Amino acid sequence: GLDALALPHLVRATDLAHRSRDAWTLRGWVHAGLGQRDAAIASFKSACALPSATDSDRETLRSLEEGENPRSLRANVLLRKLEPENVRLAHGRDPEAPKAFLHTARMLLERDPDNPLLLYLTANTRYILGQYDRAKPLLDRLLAIEPQHADALVTLALMSIRSGDRDHAVELYRRALAADSEH
Repeated sequence: GLDALALPHLVRATDLAHRSRDAWTLRGWVHAGLGQRDAAIASFKSACALPSATDSDRETLRSLEEGENPRSLRANVLLRKLEPENVRLAHGRDPEAPKAFLHTARMLLERDPDNPLLLYLTANTRYILGQYDRAKPLLDRLLAIEPQHADALVTLALMSIRSGDRDHAVELYRRALAADSEH
C-alpha cells in the first residue's frame, strides 16, 4: 500500500534532514501502519530527541514501548482527526466530512477489523447519515467484542425506536444503563 511506497522516501528524508521532527514522526507513523513496532519506536525516539518534540510524540513513544498495537495506535490517531462528531459534521457545514471519514474508516477497518473505537465511530456515522442497515452490522460486531458498550447499545435502541420496536429499545436502554449508569 501507500505506506510501503512512502517508506523509502521517508528514510531518505530523515537521512537528509536528520533534525526534522516532522520527517521522523511521519516515518514513525508509516512504520506503525506497517505494523513495524521496533522501527516505529526508533523513529519516535529520534523525534523525541529533538528540541521540537511534542507531548504527543512522547505519548506515542510511550504507548509503543508499552506494547500497544502500532496499527491500532495509528488508526486511533487518524480517528481523532476525522472523528465524525466534530463541529463541522454536527452543524452540517461540511457535507463531505462524513464521506471522507467513511472512506478512511473503511481502509482502517480492513487493517484492524475489530477495533472497537473504529467500529463505533463508523456505525455512528452511518446512523447519523440514516444508513441504519449499514450501521447495525457494525454495532452487532462491536457488541460481540464488547457486550457492555453503552454507546453501541444506545444507538441500537434509537434504531429500534425508529423501526417501531419499542420493547427492544427499552431492553437495549436497560442494558446500556447497566453497562454505564451515566447514560
